[in-house]
Amino acid sequence: MWRVASDFFHRCIEGFATSMSREAPSGTVPAPASRATPPSTNKRHAPARGYACAMLYCIGATLLGTLLHETFVEANLVLIYLLAVVLATVQYGRGPGIVASFLAVLAFDIFMVLP
Repeated sequence: MWRVASDFFHRCIEGFATSMSREAPSGTVPAPASRATPPSTNKRHAPARGYACAMLYCIGATLLGTLLHETFVEANLVLIYLLAVVLATVQYGRGPGIVASFLAVLAFDIFMVLP
């Protein structure tokens, strides 16, 4: 198993090195490729929808966390909120991801941590 992973890693590195040597002359660093839209703008969804879904993800994580609160310790319940933040960020971009992170911390502190 380790041999297969090692071979795959070496093929990836060789392919990367080959593509870098073709794109740039020796001794220079290639310039980053220009993009049509900056990476921070995500035009796949309407902005309000992303923020609403980020809030719904945090509400869902809170509901799931309250159901599992007796089974798992608090440190493991944080991973549910982390999943909500990652989903919001990947699907809707940086802004909803930041909102989801603040909402997740707030919800975890209010509903999961004892006073």
